[in-house]
Amino acid sequence: MGKVQQKVVITGAGGFLGKYLASYLASEGDKVYALTLFDPSDDDKKMFFSSENIVLVKKDIAKDGFDDLPNDIDVVIALAQSPFFREFPDKAKDIFDVNVAAFAQILQWANKIKVKKFVYASSGGVYNDPLAKEYKEDDVINPNISKGYYQGSKLCGEILFQNYYSFFETSIILRPFFIYGKTQNKDMFVARIIDSVINGKEIFLQGKEGLLVNPIYVEDVVKVIVKSLELKNNHIINVGGPDVISLKEIAEVISKRVQKEPIYKYVDAPPTDCVGNIDKLKKLFDIDLTSFTKGIDLTIDTK
Repeated sequence: MGKVQQKVVITGAGGFLGKYLASYLASEGDKVYALTLFDPSDDDKKMFFSSENIVLVKKDIAKDGFDDLPNDIDVVIALAQSPFFREFPDKAKDIFDVNVAAFAQILQWANKIKVKKFVYASSGGVYNDPLAKEYKEDDVINPNISKGYYQGSKLCGEILFQNYYSFFETSIILRPFFIYGKTQNKDMFVARIIDSVINGKEIFLQGKEGLLVNPIYVEDVVKVIVKSLELKNNHIINVGGPDVISLKEIAEVISKRVQKEPIYKYVDAPPTDCVGNIDKLKKLFDIDLTSFTKGIDLTIDTK
């Protein structure tokens, strides 16, 4: 007996992770309603959205609502975030409208049409214990310590979602740590370091090595999302890579790949590490996570 086709709504499908996820689910036979704020570029359409199983829906979720979508959706995967997430306070309203208000609307809509499974992409940035060596899902998050408006909006989303747990068969909160891979915007963490090494830009290091992180390759995140749909009940899961690596080590891996020496500028300040404990992820899912070195090989095409 073949795989049963699911009808899946993905918000933020035109974003970095969304494109990979929509393409993968469509290739597996699911019907994907890919909600995008902007029309994907011709290259993106050719690479990610060519499947007949993908229905592109241009929609501003902060304004347009969801009642025009089919009412027999099985799965909602909420990846959307404001494209202005760094522009606080100037774009605070847009960040709130997309990350909180629109998310509240899609939760209500999903409950109304009896969606079975709901996945929410939060952020590893919601953790705020400055003394933690690595963050765990059961860490207490202090609402009185803010790491930023964007991170606060993601935490608000988590709180809203938790009130809907009982209405879905599967309720998943994912907290990703520094997703990277091909086609990523150059202003994102790993992509920015790649750009800095290739173009001779200074890389600022706190201390001798810089902060510690565990970035995760984008196709591994897709696997985690797909596997999470097999779970029941509610789960919060850190989504990080297998290698805990310093900023300087990241630059050195990239340097070997592109044959260019990094330029460092040292900052006299303690590093602000951001490492997600992935014990729960490894316990729940049988996934062979991509090493950072291999992930960089897959990301950077030097041919």
